[in-house]
Amino acid sequence: MVSIDAQMRFGSPDAAAKYVMSAWLADDRAEARNAASETVVDALWNRLGDRAHRPRFTGCTFRDINRGSDCDFDSTTVGLGLTMQVKGGALLGWHVVAIRFAQL
Repeated sequence: MVSIDAQMRFGSPDAAAKYVMSAWLADDRAEARNAASETVVDALWNRLGDRAHRPRFTGCTFRDINRGSDCDFDSTTVGLGLTMQVKGGALLGWHVVAIRFAQL
């Protein structure tokens, strides 16, 4: 018998970003790492603390082939928004590589 570690593949930037946010809402860092770098996961867990104020997905915008897409979330109840930079493609899937936070 052979054991295979299959990496999850996300078919779109918004699927990867939403998956990371769902993992944060479930407080599951290991699941978040399936769709994001360790740096992104650490930043998300360190910066957002209150899961009662669920961030709202507002969409993804393709920037260019080198920068990928920016996927935005806002949370007006706490006045904080965030943007996930998602890179990838059809062959390898999409992965969150960076995150930025902003006061709304």
